[in-house]
Amino acid sequence: MTVLQKDNYQLKALCRQDVESHNSHVNRINFALNSFDFERPASAVPSTAALDKYKVLFEAIYGYRKDKKDPRKRATPSAGALYPTELLLLHFLDGQWRLLYYSFRQHCFFAVENAGIPQLVDDLRPTPNRGVILVYSDFGRTIQKYGVRAFRYLYLDASFVLYNAWLLSTTWKQDANLVVHFPRKSARHYLPAPASNTLLFSLALDNDFDAVNLDVAAATPAFSPETAPASSITYPNLYSANLLRAQSFYARACADAQVHTAPLGYGGQELHEEDVLRYLLSRRSVKSFADGAVPLAQYEAVKHDLATYARRIRAVLHIDDYELACIPVQVAGVPARVEYLVSGETKELAHQSRPELSQQIVAACQDQAIMRNAAFVVVLLVNVNKRSRYSSGYTDYVRGVLFSGLLCAHLYQSALFTKVGTTSIGGFSEKLLNEILQQETYLPIVVQAFGVPDNTIAKYDNSTVPDVR
Repeated sequence: MTVLQKDNYQLKALCRQDVESHNSHVNRINFALNSFDFERPASAVPSTAALDKYKVLFEAIYGYRKDKKDPRKRATPSAGALYPTELLLLHFLDGQWRLLYYSFRQHCFFAVENAGIPQLVDDLRPTPNRGVILVYSDFGRTIQKYGVRAFRYLYLDASFVLYNAWLLSTTWKQDANLVVHFPRKSARHYLPAPASNTLLFSLALDNDFDAVNLDVAAATPAFSPETAPASSITYPNLYSANLLRAQSFYARACADAQVHTAPLGYGGQELHEEDVLRYLLSRRSVKSFADGAVPLAQYEAVKHDLATYARRIRAVLHIDDYELACIPVQVAGVPARVEYLVSGETKELAHQSRPELSQQIVAACQDQAIMRNAAFVVVLLVNVNKRSRYSSGYTDYVRGVLFSGLLCAHLYQSALFTKVGTTSIGGFSEKLLNEILQQETYLPIVVQAFGVPDNTIAKYDNSTVPDVR
């Protein structure tokens, strides 16, 4: 891996691989430029009791974890682990509204200078007792690397932050009235010269939420402007054709006619904070699956958990038409087939052997080796027309990806409790996957593979805390 020199610091080049498969080219990134620097324009904001609570909350929902070998690690389910999700806070401080950026590297808040505070307050309607968490992502770096499919990756990654906050809020004794806000067109005015940084969604909650019982690192001294290394956003700001296409798509998804807020209620079983935190900080993707069948009881438990959770959250994101396809490849006592959990339909694959079905799935998932021993596969599908010229098509696609991301996050929790290995697969061929599923109505959003875990390891994302030396 190449190490490059820039502005008196060294940054490892992000070059996970040049070619992901023969179907999907991944570009090498061999330089770093700041698209928007949150830390350098201002000094760190002095901590308050309220900000201390938000600090711990941010590190919990982000999956930030203290690690003896490398303190700059984030628990994430993705093998790619290069998605630049950033958290900001609209907070009433010292008698005025401030937009604060949280640095996971320095464990403290920085004020964002020249932010569009009037527009933020007008759109998000905060109160002195109620703040708003803004979830941003840098389109430029990731889209340069993965092409337009990175648009989906960014929302899938951010949906884990949404899931974590939602799940953790269910353990609080006092309801924090958590509400998700979808961006309006005016969101582009929130940041000064935002470059390719893009607001994905916001979360409003009461400031008197229960303090999270998590031990986090103490704030480190802020760097002076003269000696500051790169901020956590150190990604190329290249206005390529793919970036412009993604931003154009995003602009259409921010339709003024859509419903912009959705309360996040919870009607599931009682949860305990220690269990939720254990899940948030120890969520794991398998490195590989062992060659073996999964017991029928585990398969049925995952299916039931998935279908139940999907029914519970569909109304929140206004998802009217979706499907959950399960493909048992090596499940004890279950023949090779496609099971649709929403419609209840089953399509038998009588003319295919298990090895042949496995080979088809591997080919559809761009020859990723981890799929070779997958015992069963879940495909999350949403009925949207992402190429529609109408705003509803774009809006439905974005919400469909968030919906699928929430289901993925829940499947990691389900796998943890049912003791089965799992991993998310974002790179696949829609055409080959639909041939296996024998359907054309729904759009595949993400594939979740399950199997007997072999050498399970945690996957980390250090994109927001780069290796600066």
